[in-house]
Amino acid sequence: MFAEADVFRKDANACFKNVKQMVHTAEMPDEIQSGDRIGNIRVCPKEVSINHYNTVREYDMEKQKNIALLIDADNVCVSRIDQMIEKVSKYGDIILKRAYANWQKEIFKKWPPVLKSHAIKAVQQFDYIPGKNTTDIVLVIDAMCLLHSGLYDGFAIASSDSDFTPLTIHLREAGMFVIGVGEERTNDAFQKSCNVFIVLKNSPAQTQEHKQENPAECIEEKTCDLEKIHGFLKQAFTKYKRADGYAYATGAGMIIREYDPNFNPKQYGYRNLQGLIEAFPGKYEVKRDKSAFSYRCIAEKPCKKISQKILKRQQAILKYLEKHGQAKRKDIDQLLSLTPSSTGTILHSMVEDGLIVTEGNRKNRVYKRNHS
Repeated sequence: MFAEADVFRKDANACFKNVKQMVHTAEMPDEIQSGDRIGNIRVCPKEVSINHYNTVREYDMEKQKNIALLIDADNVCVSRIDQMIEKVSKYGDIILKRAYANWQKEIFKKWPPVLKSHAIKAVQQFDYIPGKNTTDIVLVIDAMCLLHSGLYDGFAIASSDSDFTPLTIHLREAGMFVIGVGEERTNDAFQKSCNVFIVLKNSPAQTQEHKQENPAECIEEKTCDLEKIHGFLKQAFTKYKRADGYAYATGAGMIIREYDPNFNPKQYGYRNLQGLIEAFPGKYEVKRDKSAFSYRCIAEKPCKKISQKILKRQQAILKYLEKHGQAKRKDIDQLLSLTPSSTGTILHSMVEDGLIVTEGNRKNRVYKRNHS
């Protein structure tokens, strides 16, 4: 078996005899020149560092490195792939690009065109247990295989998941140049374990331009996303409901991040998931103890079937309130020409449905349209 080494030119001739023994050949030149390769031995004029595999590997910032880019798609936003490849390319030639995920999931439907355009190989990994992906370990196994192939000078690990910290530490100990790629929220330990950490950000100009050009679209997207979050909260409640009728919010967080790894409550104006749940008392009841926060979904009321006659009378009341601003009970009695009990039933139903509100005490009560 040949040993692999990069050595100084000035040291090459001094260790000539050792090299000859390592490659087991008598056909050796009289003098080794910079850039020569003998068997699996390459002579390099730059500085080297010895790793714990007892081989000598070049560590030169000026040299064009061969880089393997491994993307944890569960923790990377597809819209930032262009930015990622552009920035990683500044450190060398990306000769291998792989992205890891369970590509059958709905959340990855936007990825295929991007993977094709950048010639990124999609590595499929099924989830053996619902709610827990196994792509991380597959990425680590591939990284180890690529490390021992001896074809790469550096690795770029694209993820905001700090679980990859032991991997990046191991790669650096093996003499690899390690580039981390992730969001600003990435754990400090992961960032510092890399030689270089690239923070991916949305361009402020592009973000502001998009909001100015499509304000309605931005609001609609945010509202739509929030409805999805409510759907996930309901799904988590059904799955993790305890005997007391409540579910821990941590289970909901796991399910939400399974479908949207970049989920952040601050995007919706809430400090954390607990704050988001508490902001919707009509949807959830909450429960706190010393160590955890729990919630339960409030059953939605079934839709009422309203007859056409009642519907027309409700519309008449709303038009009257829109025109006059408010109305007393006697005004509505005259408008509908009904018995007081029938009018009261209609008004009570409209208050329950949130169509109108009441102000004042029983004697001086007035009705107004609800604009909230």
